[in-house]
Amino acid sequence: MALERRTSPLPIGRYWIDLVTDDAVQSWRDWSKAWGDTVQVEATEDNSTEERPDIFMIFRVKTNTVFFPEGMLGFPSKAPSSIRFREDTVQKPDVVVPDTTDVLKGLITVGKVTAFTIVGAVVYSILKKR
Repeated sequence: MALERRTSPLPIGRYWIDLVTDDAVQSWRDWSKAWGDTVQVEATEDNSTEERPDIFMIFRVKTNTVFFPEGMLGFPSKAPSSIRFREDTVQKPDVVVPDTTDVLKGLITVGKVTAFTIVGAVVYSILKKR
């Protein structure tokens, strides 16, 4: 994986960012208002509660002259076209669904262990009585 070079002004491109504090939301509003002609918001997901904001934003920078308030917001992440929702940015393990053969092999193995345990217990109890 290549390292992403983070610079301000932001290069032309598509980005995503999470806004999870009141200060971050206000900083975003101030910034996007100041640079409104050169920044286009493509999508937002607002999962805010009364306790705290929780806003996911995808935006496009149309010129290289957009200075980003990284001190308050951090740097946004690049957003390839495959990112359309917050869930697309979360890494999750692949779900592996075992096929019937795997399930049967597991049951046979458990059966062997159970049978071996029973035989061992019987032998132990016989030997213990001697």
